[in-house]
Amino acid sequence: MSSRIHWPAVPSCVALVVAVTLTVFAVASLAEDPHGGAAAAGVAPQEAVEKLKAGNKRFVEQKLSDKELAKHRAATVDGQHPYAIVLACADSRVAPELVFDETIGDLFVVRVAGNVVDPDVLGSIEYAVEHLHARLIVVLGHDKCGAVTAALSKETPQGNLGELIHKIDAGKDLPADPAKALPTAIRHNAVHQARKMLSKSEPIKKAVDDHQVQIEAAVYSLDSGEVKWLGNK
Repeated sequence: MSSRIHWPAVPSCVALVVAVTLTVFAVASLAEDPHGGAAAAGVAPQEAVEKLKAGNKRFVEQKLSDKELAKHRAATVDGQHPYAIVLACADSRVAPELVFDETIGDLFVVRVAGNVVDPDVLGSIEYAVEHLHARLIVVLGHDKCGAVTAALSKETPQGNLGELIHKIDAGKDLPADPAKALPTAIRHNAVHQARKMLSKSEPIKKAVDDHQVQIEAAVYSLDSGEVKWLGNK
């Protein structure tokens, strides 16, 4: 006698209802995640900007959300779905995940002194655009940036640091007052690096031209914690 168990046939209409119900339940569960996670993959650029603005507002007001780190660590073991890419300065006082009150898996962060664009940085961003489907790129400068200060100095450091400083564009016709010149140069460099992506990366340029990706420049205040947005590029 065969030991095989014969399950009763399930009508196709019932199977369809079950499948649809499970799908709706899964989507609803993801949508409930306040930090985005898998549900945030492919978030529209302007919606991503608003999420970052809301997170920064919570950070400034010290009304931080529950990061649920263990939950998000487990949820991102097999994949990541960041909703935004942030190119930030390596300065220890500027941590994008904190500045925007986000948790594991929400932001694809690239950090380098002076938030400068080079082939390694562009390769990382291209990966996040093409394979992770993040649709917003933010170049985040910050006030009192040491790298931009060095770029304004008449003495350029030697070696690799000097090479990095050469990539900073502080702009021309800066205010004579050093207290005003540095903030102007920091804003100019953030905008310059954002625009440089378009001239140095064909995949990023194509994504922007096709209205799939948006690039924004912004500056973070060390004092207030507020991010000032400089507009899309």
